[in-house]
Amino acid sequence: MLLCGVTSTSFAGTLINSTSQSVGLSSPINSFQNTLNLNSGNSVLLPRNWGDAQHLYVDIKQSGISLCGNKYGIAKLSASENYIIKNANGVIGCDTYDGDIPPEPEPEPEPEPEPEPEPEPEPGVFSVVEQPTARVFGNGTWIYDAQFPDGPTGGAFTSAGLWAEKLINHNQSAAEGHKINQLFTYGGSLEMYCKGSGESDFSEACNSKNMLVTYFPPSFYNTNLTFDTLGDSGYESTVAYKIATDFSKPETNTVTKIIPIIDGRVDNPVSNDYLNAFNIMSQSEANLFADNVARVYCADPHVSGVQFDIEPFDITQLGQKYFYERIAMNLAGENSNHDFDCKNVYYPQGRSFSVFTFPSVINKAPETLASILNEYNNGYVVYSLYDLGSLAAGSVSSPAVYQSYVQYHLNAIKILAQQYGVYFQLAIPAAASVHEYEATATYQNGDVVNVQQTGYGQVEYVKTAIETINSNNMRQLPQFMGIDLWGWSKYMSYPPHTNNIYLPNQPTGLVLEYLEKNL
Repeated sequence: MLLCGVTSTSFAGTLINSTSQSVGLSSPINSFQNTLNLNSGNSVLLPRNWGDAQHLYVDIKQSGISLCGNKYGIAKLSASENYIIKNANGVIGCDTYDGDIPPEPEPEPEPEPEPEPEPEPEPGVFSVVEQPTARVFGNGTWIYDAQFPDGPTGGAFTSAGLWAEKLINHNQSAAEGHKINQLFTYGGSLEMYCKGSGESDFSEACNSKNMLVTYFPPSFYNTNLTFDTLGDSGYESTVAYKIATDFSKPETNTVTKIIPIIDGRVDNPVSNDYLNAFNIMSQSEANLFADNVARVYCADPHVSGVQFDIEPFDITQLGQKYFYERIAMNLAGENSNHDFDCKNVYYPQGRSFSVFTFPSVINKAPETLASILNEYNNGYVVYSLYDLGSLAAGSVSSPAVYQSYVQYHLNAIKILAQQYGVYFQLAIPAAASVHEYEATATYQNGDVVNVQQTGYGQVEYVKTAIETINSNNMRQLPQFMGIDLWGWSKYMSYPPHTNNIYLPNQPTGLVLEYLEKNL
């Protein structure tokens, strides 16, 4: 069975139905295609866009009952294998299959398309926001699926959906308007192998092939990166959280948006440089790089937007200015020379983008940044209200000192919103950062040892941040979009990939209990 208008090269493995009843097949990650009906004794080629290079995700139902699925009812199949649905001793399951494939039946005429459903409003206090914008209003959190099985100095090896159950449990308990409706999953990095970056020669010209977006790793430039060592890709994290949150929507009353983070540093030492040419890109090079980003992320129908954590952020650098100008245009679907499908019936205003930074950085060129963020009504800033202060990393701030830092930054943020119209979210330390934390410790041979308590609880920092935000009436500003929580990770280590860790590595029970009514 072939889908109309799709060539055979667009397909992965074959699925055979050897049971006595027909089954329905649909994709939980690609809602652009209708449910397929697979009759008894027939086979179907599964579309490649129902997954990635490794796996396909299929909702297999027979008489309303999900078959071969995980706890969310979704079957995760290898993209390189054929499968058969069969009845073994009264139990229907799926197995790999290497026998003969039944002949495909004549295709049935395509049914008339159903009218598109009206988009669901965001729940809670943000459901009243109705404006022609790709920006997503509400509260978010950063989630990192790296397991670090050998400790923080070892390989990351990600496990997609690692924090899904805890996030769902929180949303089930949280009051309306205080739920988390945006998940900032790790979506990969930007890498350049030109103009001297990535050990390339300075004479190496940049093109669309050597400016990489690693949402679907491994990188073909770095053969040391393999799925065996990396684990699941950023794409698979998007899939896992989207499936889990959609499945739990009746219990959480939350429509969850997935916004992958794209990270990178433009100031690494030469030995670890993969993006240092970012600031010196020409306009044409920056356009190519931004086109690659749009091509990758807009191909995923469950990506509502992207968040850039390219550090240090500096819009006065021409390479960054050109890049973000093109990003705004591409994600809005306003690039007349390229159609990346960023704007479609599911995203009528396109996709959003944000930059993560501090207000002092924005103040270097506020008019320039505001123009980029607002030209297509799809950009905003995520301001960090954690890791505050000028002392060396590891110097803990008391909640009282932290409050003074928060107040200082809110004063600047308010001016940027009121004078320049910069839309924003505020990020607070729900888990340990290098200045706001409960304890430091050392990872040693599988154990956390040498725990040194600060005497401060993480909930104190959270309460201080929320109360200061409220007393400054930040929520009443039209440009205020929500509060974001740092963060959920197996280890909070600094310097990165060392055995020096900060605690807690995720929001504590006291923090979550407070946020259920105050986020």
